Amino acid sequence: MRRDHPLLSGLAALVARPFQLGGHSLALAATSDHAAYPKCSVPEYGQCGGIGYSGKKCCPPGWACHRTNEWYSRCRKKLDANGCTNAEWAQCGGRDYEGETCCVKGTYCKFESEWWSYCAAKKTTTSHCKPTTTTAKTTYYPTTKPYHGYPTHTHKPTSTPYPTVINKPEELRLSPEWDIYAPPQEREYWFEISEMPGAIDGFNRTMLVVNGQYPGPLIEVNNDDTVVVHVKNSLPQAVTLHWHGLFQNGTQWQDGPSGVTQCPIRAGVQYTYRFPVTGELQYGTYWWHAHRRALYIDGITGPLIVHSRKDPLVRGRDFDIDQVVMLHDHYHELSEVITEGLLSPEGFNGSVIAPSPKSNVINGRGLYNCSFAAAGQTCNQLTQSDLPELRFPPNKRVRLRFIHEGSHPPFQVSVDEHELLVIEADDTPVRALPVHRIQIATAQRYSGLLYTTGHRTGDSFYLRSQMNTDCLGLPFPDLDPQARVVIRIGDECDDLGTDLPTSVDWNDPTTGACTDLDAALLSPLVVRRAPAKANHVRVFNSSLAVPNGVFKWTLNDITFENFAFDPLLQRVQRGEPIPPMRAAVVTAGLEVIDLVIQNIAGADHPFHLHNSPMFVLSSGPGVIFPEEASRLQHNLTNPLRRDTITVAAGTWRVVRVITNIPGTLLFHCHIVWHQVQGLLGILLVQPERVQQFQIPQDNRNLCAGGNMSMIDPGRKRALPTGPSSPSLPSSSKA
Repeated sequence: MRRDHPLLSGLAALVARPFQLGGHSLALAATSDHAAYPKCSVPEYGQCGGIGYSGKKCCPPGWACHRTNEWYSRCRKKLDANGCTNAEWAQCGGRDYEGETCCVKGTYCKFESEWWSYCAAKKTTTSHCKPTTTTAKTTYYPTTKPYHGYPTHTHKPTSTPYPTVINKPEELRLSPEWDIYAPPQEREYWFEISEMPGAIDGFNRTMLVVNGQYPGPLIEVNNDDTVVVHVKNSLPQAVTLHWHGLFQNGTQWQDGPSGVTQCPIRAGVQYTYRFPVTGELQYGTYWWHAHRRALYIDGITGPLIVHSRKDPLVRGRDFDIDQVVMLHDHYHELSEVITEGLLSPEGFNGSVIAPSPKSNVINGRGLYNCSFAAAGQTCNQLTQSDLPELRFPPNKRVRLRFIHEGSHPPFQVSVDEHELLVIEADDTPVRALPVHRIQIATAQRYSGLLYTTGHRTGDSFYLRSQMNTDCLGLPFPDLDPQARVVIRIGDECDDLGTDLPTSVDWNDPTTGACTDLDAALLSPLVVRRAPAKANHVRVFNSSLAVPNGVFKWTLNDITFENFAFDPLLQRVQRGEPIPPMRAAVVTAGLEVIDLVIQNIAGADHPFHLHNSPMFVLSSGPGVIFPEEASRLQHNLTNPLRRDTITVAAGTWRVVRVITNIPGTLLFHCHIVWHQVQGLLGILLVQPERVQQFQIPQDNRNLCAGGNMSMIDPGRKRALPTGPSSPSLPSSSKA
């Protein structure tokens, strides 16, 4: 659950001064909404009740004390004459739900499952629709009040016994009235991670999810806010969470990777992540996910959006609608089963190559051909008509925030008969680049701008996500590599029917090289020249080895060994060295380094660097030595900055990194099956500063009683050769 407390102190200054939005000088008129109430000290949206609360319980006129749960109630605006505070899409029922059960006039409490009911618009009500025939540009003005027309995101944890995983697509449409001018505040969430059966593609399997839903809850904040996530681990095993793309400057123990920056959160344990979102350029599209073994691919993922008044991409000027699109390759076995197989001499299903997925999933739903299901397995055949759809009004500019939260192959995303304008790569806003398809590697993000100009209400067409199957190393007999989402043109109240589109896909190829969009074509809107010179050249060489019949990926000839209860950050903080065979370590001070990433042998790898952006400079075939790399002539004028880049087999790439955030920065391939096979290393930045860290006691308590000498279960240095030889990766696929 997110708890928002808009502060009143800055309002007077805000309404008194003009400001710029889309090139126009605007001024807000003062209102009486935030007038002082001498008989009531509880502000709008302030806490007014709950166990242990001893403050005032009154609310301002026109507001009511809304019960969220037994621990928390807050003042919310009455939305109708009956005093209801539940807007459309708000939760109004479900097992263990303790909040308000009414719905605002014009909506009703719609049953979705035993765990979820929400306020849905009555089909006969059309008065809330606005005309959509105008072609005038819509301008959204800043507001000092939270938006009431979208979900309230009351992410209260569910409880066992295990219900069915639910899907909340409405959470992925971002509110048009999010206040980017709100004062810095804590944004608070409660996550319970548990096992639940789910059939997101029709095939029923056990999933690991947060608060009973997949994708997981949206985290939405402003730059300078503090993120607070209370985690309750109801799994039968340990877990951690990572905030992909965000910097942990002074809070590196909150970064999440097990055995690197923290000990894992064991079964039944609760832990709170708390960190500020700082950094001048920390805004845009991110995501969060589990970061122990391969657990996130079982469902522990969700979007994370950071807004900023400094963001050059402005809603109302550059786009009108903001839609998150989560991309996922889905498997029918638990990741633990696959991991144990990959770490054995025999491999998983007889191969140490990363397995092929079973289905392609968009925003938590996909299609599987149940005729391939084995006897005794439960599979309910779904069709395209069973999947959620997207609905956009005509004559709008739609920002599609694509997030690859899967584990393996890249996706080619496109919209039939519509060019997409790429306007963001990872979290870097870029000058608009028109394309037919965007290839997105694991963990990368792109924003694509879609125009609905010229369409009429009732038009429809497909958004497609196509797996690049040339990047799979094994056959995929039961996989449909393409997933589709129907986009319909119209307002929410329009009856648009259920006929499927007849739109035509682009004829551009959907398979081929497993590479990124050309970095030279992506020019950042916020101009930053790369440092003119690097102090040192450092190298990560990626390769493979098969000692004693056990396949391993290596960096600098070392396979990462995860001693979960002896995290590397704490070792460095104690002044102890990182044992040489635990991880490949590259050390840097407060300086500028050129990092040469060489893929000497094996598959294509999307590499991710934690805690620091990379200036993407140069690339080439073969092998390059540090001396040669130091003499390269790079384009330093505003090169692309991103946190995840693909390095194809038999090639190298050079990135420039400013090592100004101390810590044990994890560097790894984001194909999760390659991670569990050891393809991780450490960029150790300013170890003398790390020794001065004051790691909080609650973080250290996660390690209490753990065996510091035990490798995280499943990872084995060497095992006897099995009865048969597993198949090994080719030079370009795994």
